[in-house]
Amino acid sequence: GLRESMPALYTILILQIATTPITSSAAFAALMGFDVAFSLVTLIITNAMSPFTTVAFSYLFLGSSLFSPFDLGVKLFLFFALSGAIAYAIRRVAGWEWLERQKEPLDGLNVIAVFIFAIAAMESVPRNVIADPAFAIELFVLVILVSCLLIGLSMLIFVRSGLDRSVPIALLSAFRNIGLVMATLGSSLPDLAWFYFAMAQFPIYLLPALLQPLAKRLRRGG
Repeated sequence: GLRESMPALYTILILQIATTPITSSAAFAALMGFDVAFSLVTLIITNAMSPFTTVAFSYLFLGSSLFSPFDLGVKLFLFFALSGAIAYAIRRVAGWEWLERQKEPLDGLNVIAVFIFAIAAMESVPRNVIADPAFAIELFVLVILVSCLLIGLSMLIFVRSGLDRSVPIALLSAFRNIGLVMATLGSSLPDLAWFYFAMAQFPIYLLPALLQPLAKRLRRGG
């Protein structure tokens, strides 16, 4: 059950909170009508800081018994550095105007990539649900509660800055790039981490759609 799995879940939850937000957090803010520029700037800054902040918080709360924080930091730095270098090279070779003309095909490729990612992430779900349906329901409730808690606390803390700031920050806080850490650490993580990672995709896909009407109502009220 969930209680017996708490030591492993504690590790996963710490890594979830410590790692960088997912890139699509900015897209969710755009769909909900909030400040996209602010979301992108915040996302870029947090990604740049991730090799240091993720390692610092992981070491502070988890120590070095499960994995090497130094190795984690180096791998995260290489991931972001190579991604930035590739993006810069494409822009230099193709040019910004060409990229602007290819906006719709690139958006389509992103949708296909997200679809493939979702299929791969959900691979372990049917097997684990069949093996222990009660535990699967408990884990689903947990990931929903964690996401809602992070959204609620973030909005409460930043409520004075207005909806255009507090909501994007809440989305950035709740939707974390767990997959990046898992790909980096690999076999160092318990098997439960992969099931949790799959279940954590549900609030990422569901909550923005559920929150969108409420966000629009709050914007009209403001």
